[in-house]
Parts: sequence; structure tokens; C-alpha cells
Amino acid sequence: MGQLLGKASIRDEVKPFSNLPISAVQRIRVVCEEVTESSFAISSEELRQILHISLHEYSRLSESGINECSDEIFALFTSPDTTTSPSDSTLIDSFQFLSTLCLISGMQLDEKVQFIFNLFDFSETSKLSINEATLCVRSIVSGASKVSTTTNHYTTSANVEVLDKLATPHV
Repeated sequence: MGQLLGKASIRDEVKPFSNLPISAVQRIRVVCEEVTESSFAISSEELRQILHISLHEYSRLSESGINECSDEIFALFTSPDTTTSPSDSTLIDSFQFLSTLCLISGMQLDEKVQFIFNLFDFSETSKLSINEATLCVRSIVSGASKVSTTTNHYTTSANVEVLDKLATPHV
């Protein structure tokens, strides 16, 4: 009664992409790296290409349906927060997008942890540096806040500010 733990509610715009199997999310990551000019940011047109190439066998949506969902997802991820500047509104953060897709996927918990760990292990040392861990948590919190029906811009900003304070070394 009133319990929220484990009862996350996501926006309708991302529901067609929820519960994807691990193979689909991994495919999206690979295609994302192949399609994008910068592996850090995705344009609207690149997102459409990524979803068309990656999800043609998983999605029951038509081509126009994938385009519409892609545009809605792009709008969600370009919503303002403290991690992007207004000039970045023509791109979305690929790490935020991929980690959020992972969170709402049908993967098992250990698969989600491994996927996200591999996504942010830039140095490929099998451990995350403080910078990699901070980026990981910021991306997850910000992305999850954008697809959640229970959060808003102010909640996202406040969460990211708290994370920044925690990660900043005290001199």
C-alpha cells in the first residue's frame, strides 16, 4: 500500500522500448557506435537510423511508428537538465540514452549491472575510476528521471547537484 520500490512507472513514449531482451539492447549499443559521428552524442536523424537498424526484428511498429517513437524519445532526452547546455538541444547523450534503455529492458539485474559497467569502463581496466563512476551515476539518474512519470526537471537537477557534491573531492 503506497509502496514505490520496484513499482517504477515510465512515460508512454518509451514503453515500446521497455522489456527489450539483452540482445536488442546490445545491438542498439553496437549500431549506436557505428552510426554516430561522435560516440558521445546522438542527433535526431542518427537516433532514427539506430532504432530502425536495431529494432526491425523486435518491434511491432511500422517504419513511421518507429520514426514517431524516435522523435518522442529524442524530445524526452533533450529536455533540460543540469548535464546539458541549451546549445546541446540538437543532440542527446548516448550514455544517458543507452543506460536508460538498459534500465527499462527485460534484462536480469546482473546483466544490467554488467552492461552499464561495460558502457562506462572507458579505460577498459575492469574497474571504474571516480570520474567514470560519477558519469555513470549521473547518466543513470538523469536518464531515469527523464523517462519516469514521477519526476520533473527540478527533481533531476536536484539529484544531479547532490551527486556532484558527493563526487567532488574535498580539499
